[in-house]
Amino acid sequence: MDDDISRQIKELLPFFFTETVKDLDKLENYVNKHDFESLRSLAHTLKGECGGYGFSQLSHIAEKIETAANEEKLEEVKNYIIKFRTITVKAQSELLSTEEANYG
Repeated sequence: MDDDISRQIKELLPFFFTETVKDLDKLENYVNKHDFESLRSLAHTLKGECGGYGFSQLSHIAEKIETAANEEKLEEVKNYIIKFRTITVKAQSELLSTEEANYG
């Protein structure tokens, strides 16, 4: 059963990364608008989604974005978004490399 769940999660990862990159673009748009409530709300959503997929580091950074948005600390929000994007791109790249090695 655990193998089946792991397989299902792996099948959903490309969708997860596609949506997460879109959400990162939204976060950056909210930064440009100084829309702290939307930043907080989306970061909260990302925190749960990342945790659900087992990306605890991304979940932790999303929590930091949420907290910084609550405190309206724009520079902190920007820095955490950069970290979040960097880790997301790296994880996505590693996933693609693994898929190519397995199916290539």
